[in-house]
Amino acid sequence: MARLWGVWIHVRRVAKKAALVAASAGEEDSSMLLAAAWLHDIGYSPEVMETGLHALDGGRWLRRRGFHDRVASLVAFHSCAIYEAEERGWRICCAQSSSTRHRPSGTPCGTPT
Repeated sequence: MARLWGVWIHVRRVAKKAALVAASAGEEDSSMLLAAAWLHDIGYSPEVMETGLHALDGGRWLRRRGFHDRVASLVAFHSCAIYEAEERGWRICCAQSSSTRHRPSGTPCGTPT
């Protein structure tokens, strides 16, 4: 629980910084950025964690719950998560919609390549 409290403090700081950036963005971009800022570390939650890569787990969880693809993608790709995923032999393609335009080679999210 103490670890999650530390994550919560960090998330609040990230959201505060995101609000400063969002002030200069359009309405849609601002709302996506702020949502992603508040949700970016949700993958640390034991109820969300699947792979142990918090960015990927958070993005996948958000996508399954119907969050906008951009929010799920911002969460999935934050903190250079793509490089850690590549080290594990995975592709991150969390934000694909029903189309395959964001899905490299049709590989599902978080699966070995």
